[in-house]
Amino acid sequence: MQALRTIRTKLLFSFLILLVITGAIIIINQRSEFQERHIRTLLASLNHIELNNLLAKKLERDFFADETINPLYYQNSPSEYLLARQKSINLIRGELRFLGYARELQDPSLQAQLKKITQRFTEYEHIFEEMVALIKKRGFKDYGQEGHMRRYIHEIETMTGKFNLNLETVLMIRRHEKDFILRKESQYTTKLLATIQTLKNEIDQKITNPSVRERFYDLLEGYKNAFRELALSEEKIGFTNKSGLRQKLSFISDEISQSIDELGRIILLKTDEISFQNRMAAFSGIGIGLGLFAFIAFYLTIILSRPIRRLSASMMEVIQSDFAEEVSPLPIQSRDEIGDLSRDFTFMLVKMQENIRQIKTQSLKIEQKQQLLQDSLNYASKIQHAILPDEDEIRLYLPDCFVIYRPLHTVSGDFYWFVKRKDYLFVAVVDCTGHGVPGAFMSMIGNTILNEIILGKKIHEPSFILEILDIEVRRALKQAQKGNDDGMEVCLCRIEKKAGAKKTFEVLFAGAKGNLFYAESKEIIFVKGTRRAIGGRIKNDKQENFVEHILHLQAGAHLYLSSDGYFDQPDANRKRFGKNVLNKHSPSALICLCPNKRLPSRPPLTALVPNKETTLPFGELSYSHFTF
Repeated sequence: MQALRTIRTKLLFSFLILLVITGAIIIINQRSEFQERHIRTLLASLNHIELNNLLAKKLERDFFADETINPLYYQNSPSEYLLARQKSINLIRGELRFLGYARELQDPSLQAQLKKITQRFTEYEHIFEEMVALIKKRGFKDYGQEGHMRRYIHEIETMTGKFNLNLETVLMIRRHEKDFILRKESQYTTKLLATIQTLKNEIDQKITNPSVRERFYDLLEGYKNAFRELALSEEKIGFTNKSGLRQKLSFISDEISQSIDELGRIILLKTDEISFQNRMAAFSGIGIGLGLFAFIAFYLTIILSRPIRRLSASMMEVIQSDFAEEVSPLPIQSRDEIGDLSRDFTFMLVKMQENIRQIKTQSLKIEQKQQLLQDSLNYASKIQHAILPDEDEIRLYLPDCFVIYRPLHTVSGDFYWFVKRKDYLFVAVVDCTGHGVPGAFMSMIGNTILNEIILGKKIHEPSFILEILDIEVRRALKQAQKGNDDGMEVCLCRIEKKAGAKKTFEVLFAGAKGNLFYAESKEIIFVKGTRRAIGGRIKNDKQENFVEHILHLQAGAHLYLSSDGYFDQPDANRKRFGKNVLNKHSPSALICLCPNKRLPSRPPLTALVPNKETTLPFGELSYSHFTF
């Protein structure tokens, strides 16, 4: 009994009762659903019988309307209508067998009804098969009995014309034949036989040759016998739905439909009866369950409500005071789990207050270090910007230029570079390995070495400059000894204005995995650099030499140099722009890279440029544009 005093035991006992009640309700519902699903299956089976019966009737009508006047059918070709109808009949027989085995339909009256429907279907099939055989025998045009008639009458027409007999009498015979076939009236049989007799009398008067006369008689007799057989077949089939086999089929079909309707009504009554029993069982189970649920809920509320409210109020007071040390929870003097929870909460609060004191002390130290680090980065950024060419200085020589320089972090591994040496203008965009501080160190090294090569060593060929830059970077980073892979991607141009009446510029370009774009006459042209980087590990002894490209540009041309950060920016669909951005309008934030010029009808280049307030999500960016 001591164990039953704990909340855990009481809850487990209560949940066990609820589990038993829930299980009983589930079992009752599952049994009810199973019975109703089975009943719905029986109703669906009955619906299938009705639908297939209607489909069979439709196929019969289509057969009589289309296939009986189709000559191919009489050439022993299988009828698609009859095959489809037989499939529907087989489905009906299968559904009837299924209903016969159903446990809910073992009532004698239902079994008698099913047996009656099955028998009537069998009888219907026999009559239909007999009718189809008669139709096949009757034939159409050149087949069957009608075909025999046609052959006889055609020969009679030929001989009538040959021996100068009255052709109108033969045509009258044909007319009565067609009237009978179309209207199915016995009066045309009498008229046809009378006209045949008239033709015989004329033959007796005009034909003197015994053999010819005998041939005429044989043909007329054959035609008359074929017509009588055709008329007899039509009579057996039935001139209308109220005679012959057609009347029997119609009568049996009506009986089958009535029997199916009666069977459906009985099954529906069974369904309603079972559904009512299931609902009553479900309501009873739910009612008992709800009563027990209410009792257990009230019982648990009395056990747990009061101490939990006190504990909750204490917790809320502690939280509102922001875990102040002078606030402590109210003690709950009970021996159950709630009392244990109260004591544990008090212990946890004391530990938490101690941790809060420590965290505040450590947070203050971290903020101070972070501020020192950020101040250092800001100062490093000032130093890095100090070595970059001033944009106004570049505009002294290239008035229509602009530069986009956006570090991903405070300092950047990308940088742009410009220097004038004699009549040459040297411009470059460099992408160093790494971002932030590591990349900034590399950019300082690259900037210093480029200045030393051109201004100190006075080397002016772009491809040779890249070769020297590669050697100096490897030497500065001691890559032969240290084995590191740091390096650079460079896009380097030497620009020289040529003398002459028409302004022409010669551009020598060399790239170390860097590419050049220029626009002239509204056409974007892509110049690919050498697939070799500056610095890094040498993979083999056969390194590709840097290739130098010579461009001759007219005034008004546009020259574009960029690091890969420009093409790595995302479009509106968060996909990488890539180099295709140079050949189509971007879907957002368009800017024409042709400043201080009136926009042409189709700008030569459009691209997405982030706002100054926007951070770059996919890499830093160094971009330069020059207009001659």
